[in-house]
Amino acid sequence: MTIEEIERTLQTVAENHAQTTADITKLASSQLAYESRQQKLEESFQMLVELAKIQEERIDGEDEAQTRVDEKIDALVDARIADDTRLARLEDAFQRVAVAIEQLTQLATITDERLDASDRAQAHTDARLDGLIDAQIRFDERLAQLAAVQSEHQRQAEERGARLDEKLARLAEAQARTEERINQLLSKNGQQP
Repeated sequence: MTIEEIERTLQTVAENHAQTTADITKLASSQLAYESRQQKLEESFQMLVELAKIQEERIDGEDEAQTRVDEKIDALVDARIADDTRLARLEDAFQRVAVAIEQLTQLATITDERLDASDRAQAHTDARLDGLIDAQIRFDERLAQLAAVQSEHQRQAEERGARLDEKLARLAEAQARTEERINQLLSKNGQQP
C-alpha cells in the first residue's frame, strides 16, 4: 500500500470517525430529549392520576369526565409505548455504532502497523542513503586529494622536463663544441672530418 493510499485510508477513517462522533452526539441529544420527555410524561401521568383521584372523590357519577381521563391515560400509555419503541431503535443504533467503532479501531490498528512498517523501511532507506552520502563525501575528498597530488606531480614533472630540456640543450651545445674540436684536431692532423 502506498503512502497516498494510506493517507486516503486514514482520511476515510477520520471522516467515518467524525460521522460516527456526530451520530453519537445526535443520539445523545435524542436520548436527553427522550429522558426530558419521559420525565415530563411521568410528571403528566402522575398529575393525571392525582387528578383522576380527585375527580373520583368529587364526582362519583360523572362517566363522561372519567372517559376523558381514561382517554388521556390511554394516550399517555400509547406515547409510552411509542417511546419504548424509539428507545429500542436507539439501543439498536448504539449497537451498530459500537460495531462501527470496533471496526474503525481494527482499521486504525492495521493502519498503525502498516505505518510502523513503512517508518522502519524508510529508516532503513535513510540509513543506506546516509551511508552512500558518506561514501560519496569520502570519495570526493580522496578525489580532491588525488587531484592535488596529481597536480603536484604534474608541476614537478614540468619542472623536471624544463630542467631536462635545459640539460639537453647544454649537452647539445657541448656535443656541438666537441665535434667542432674533433674536426679541428682532425684538420690539423691532415685527416678529413
